[in-house]
Amino acid sequence: MLKKVLKNGLLLAFALLCIAYPIYILIIRPGFFHGPFSASSNHAMYQELVIWLLVMLIGLRWKNLNWIYAVVIVFSYAHVMLLPMALAIGYTLLTYLIGAYICEKLKWHSKGNIQLGAYFLGMVILTILYAVLSLLRIGSIRNLRIVDALLLILFGVWFLKRQSTPVRTWWKKNTVSANVYMKVAVVVCFVFLMIGRANVSVDVDSAWYGLRSAYVLDNQIGIFEDLKLVGCVYTYPKGYEVYQLPLSGLPSYGYVYAGNIVMAIMVLLVVYKIARLFMNSEQSMWVMIMVAAIPGIMNMGITAKPDIMTLLIQLLQVYYSILLLQKREALYLGLVGATYIYAQSLKPTAVMFSTTLVIALLFVIIVYRVKVGWNKNSLILWIVSGIDLAFIWYRTYLLTGIPATSVWGRLFRMLGMQEKYPYASGQISQFRPGGLFSQEVIQGTLTRMKEFFFAPNSADTDHIIIAWGSSLCIFFVVIALAGALVNVRHTVAILKKNAVACFLGLLLVGEFVGCVLCLWVLSKPDGNYFMLFYCIVAMVGAIYLQRILIQQKVFVSNMVYLIFVLFIPTNIVLTGCGNWAWAGAFNPIDWVNRGFANHEQDTKRAWKAQGCDKIYDIMVADRSNKVLGYAIHPNVELIPCVMESEQDVSFWGNAALTATTENFREFVEYENYDYIFISNEYITPESGAYSYMDDLIDAGMVKNVVTENGFLLLEMGTPDDTHSKEEMKQQYHSVWEEEPEE
Repeated sequence: MLKKVLKNGLLLAFALLCIAYPIYILIIRPGFFHGPFSASSNHAMYQELVIWLLVMLIGLRWKNLNWIYAVVIVFSYAHVMLLPMALAIGYTLLTYLIGAYICEKLKWHSKGNIQLGAYFLGMVILTILYAVLSLLRIGSIRNLRIVDALLLILFGVWFLKRQSTPVRTWWKKNTVSANVYMKVAVVVCFVFLMIGRANVSVDVDSAWYGLRSAYVLDNQIGIFEDLKLVGCVYTYPKGYEVYQLPLSGLPSYGYVYAGNIVMAIMVLLVVYKIARLFMNSEQSMWVMIMVAAIPGIMNMGITAKPDIMTLLIQLLQVYYSILLLQKREALYLGLVGATYIYAQSLKPTAVMFSTTLVIALLFVIIVYRVKVGWNKNSLILWIVSGIDLAFIWYRTYLLTGIPATSVWGRLFRMLGMQEKYPYASGQISQFRPGGLFSQEVIQGTLTRMKEFFFAPNSADTDHIIIAWGSSLCIFFVVIALAGALVNVRHTVAILKKNAVACFLGLLLVGEFVGCVLCLWVLSKPDGNYFMLFYCIVAMVGAIYLQRILIQQKVFVSNMVYLIFVLFIPTNIVLTGCGNWAWAGAFNPIDWVNRGFANHEQDTKRAWKAQGCDKIYDIMVADRSNKVLGYAIHPNVELIPCVMESEQDVSFWGNAALTATTENFREFVEYENYDYIFISNEYITPESGAYSYMDDLIDAGMVKNVVTENGFLLLEMGTPDDTHSKEEMKQQYHSVWEEEPEE
């Protein structure tokens, strides 16, 4: 008895340490979260969240989930996200219906556990459809929306007419137990942290490329249009952006964010489905809550980046890998391979962590002699995903002369392929300079690891904190490791006879090694690199605690669930203190709104408030205007036209293009810009770029010069008799002499 009390006491003590340490380091001390947490707007957000939770708990009287759904609708409307969420849910429904139709026609629906596979297949088919329309030069976003609307009607009618599937309506009772109701309400609180902050979470990367697909990916005719944008982010694999195209190019950024929020919810659904393979529904919901409590996962739901979609596809790969080992169906083999192939069209770093998944699975199949055949179903899935990836890589090849420019790009360069002018993304390195085995690097890596697990709080880990897994991860790592080591015989016995247990163990170890490698070799690791690790740790840890350690009576169930409950408010605070955009408060409530926030109008007002009125209107008069911007990155790129910042070209593109006057002139001529936009606060008469513009005027490449309150617009083209070169140069130089209007 004393031994059991001691074990449970140590478990609680370690959990309290994992909770208290980051709060002390990050909030109480002047850490990264001290400022955001101290803000009155942040306090108001937490208070409002408590109120919404209490409103949801009113439904405990009926224990009907429809009450929670109604609260979500009201919350979304109050925070001006109702229409974006509705459209994103409709798009998700279309995605599923397309996949479900194909699965039924191929008689896959009878295999079981195929619903998520249908959703995945719908993603692939839609991406291929958009690519085909682009090849036909009719792939404008407007056309894609029309096609999607027609498909939704078509497949919606098909679904409603199916006699084999009863239609559940909103007014039908959806009664659950009190425990399930409470757990759903807790998960919804984390969803509220996404919806409530979506309109105020425009981060650097999203503003740079994720929100600009209508200008940098599919401007007029489709995704294969060569816009000649040099920045490395424009040549990344664009599977995520292509799938999200129908939600792009609208006045509100909320539509793109809503798409990611829905995918974050789908991540939680997949986590629940994985847990259900090992335990009952209520235990599985605890696993889902623990994943929802990880800031580095849920906060990535309010970016316009491919991270959450990549995680979703990787978790589907995990789900179908487990089913493959359990049921040994060829269809699951096809889905494992298809999800791996599709992941390569998303985030570039997916290759590292997705390949770890494949290696772990292959090892288990070989060692445990798992007999898995393949048939035409497997082949169909591989071919369809391969076609999708081929289209995405074909776009990059058309632009750069190489199918992939990031991780896979190294392989293509080794095979002798080279990027064509003006691209040079191979020159951009994210690795540490110098020797990796030097004392300084080793010490730095150990410090990174300590902060990564307990509390990132230095300049070296400032990119980790914005997508941090929290100390919940180290809690699960230590508990899983300690539990396995304390009862080695039982652990070995399980691993000998259970291929799935071995797979999950190898996966956990493999993802951990991948994290350590990233912390070691990268000059500036980002927290979003480790999202799959966060998820695997939380899943495996929560499953292991409930499925093994509680059943073996190593720990008391009440103690474990008490610890889970203690982590929830702690991680709500950590999640709310910051995200990729450092947005630490809800968008203000507005009870009279149109259902969406007009970010495009906000951008226009912001530039005009700076005195950039006439010039702004000239640039956005035609959304296909191509502009080189010498202004703050990425703010300048939010101007709704084909805008490329100077940093895109020089720092994130090819530094040689702006190294000399001749190089710059050649580059501008190649790019065929319509305008060059300049802020007099961005370049000075002493900078090289200042003289470059003089050279363009002298070379007869500038047609007109427009000035306005410290802003300058060079209209490119052959000069006419209206303005002489000297007049244009004089007007250009005057921008650094005039006083801005008050």
